[in-house]
Amino acid sequence: MAETVSDIRKDDWFSLRDYLGGHGWDLSKGGGLDHSWATLRKGQLQINMEYDAWAGGEISFPASQKAMVCDELPVEFVHAYDMRGDASG
Repeated sequence: MAETVSDIRKDDWFSLRDYLGGHGWDLSKGGGLDHSWATLRKGQLQINMEYDAWAGGEISFPASQKAMVCDELPVEFVHAYDMRGDASG
């Protein structure tokens, strides 16, 4: 089962992709004017990313890896998208 984070703002999506690519994750990417994708791998972890100009950005990863993935992401991103399930801030 996959864990999905949707409605990611364009700047946040590209910043996250570039951040992970610069912090030890293997990055494969592609796309065009209206659509971009990226697959990031680090050890056993994998994050799939998609950005669509109309639908916004999305990341997904195995639900069983959520805690490990969250530990790898910038704290600001995890907080902004309530990835730990604590909307209280």
